[in-house]
Amino acid sequence: MINFEPLKQSGVGLIEAMLAFFIVGVGMVSLAKLQTQFLKDNADTRVSIAAIHYVQDKIEWLRTSEASESVLVSESHSPDQCDPAAKDSPCQGLNTTLKRTWSSKDCPGGLACRLVTVDVDWVDVKGINQKLSISSYLSGADPVQAGLVLARE
Repeated sequence: MINFEPLKQSGVGLIEAMLAFFIVGVGMVSLAKLQTQFLKDNADTRVSIAAIHYVQDKIEWLRTSEASESVLVSESHSPDQCDPAAKDSPCQGLNTTLKRTWSSKDCPGGLACRLVTVDVDWVDVKGINQKLSISSYLSGADPVQAGLVLARE
């Protein structure tokens, strides 16, 4: 009489291999989507940092001796743009153009200073308009006097 013993399975079955392939495929697609989102967020961050530097550059220029008193007294100023294609531009390598405007007005309470507000506008990678605005008080050349002006406020 022939005795049939159950055969022991060795290796991986076709269905098991297909299931493993499917799970790995879903994981790879998820990683690709995550990488795409990371690159978009990275681009947004780079533009935001460039906008901050662009605003700070204008405020520092206004604080230096290059900016005359007549520039600060004027309340309206023509906008300028940061071209990403220009050499040595703070926007070099960005995927958008930064538009900078600034205004100045007298400090509250008749103090001897000017309140300067610098705005930067741009369109992000999602097509949404973004704006950064920073204000600073500018006073006379003597730093001690400038501190006293703000302390009285």
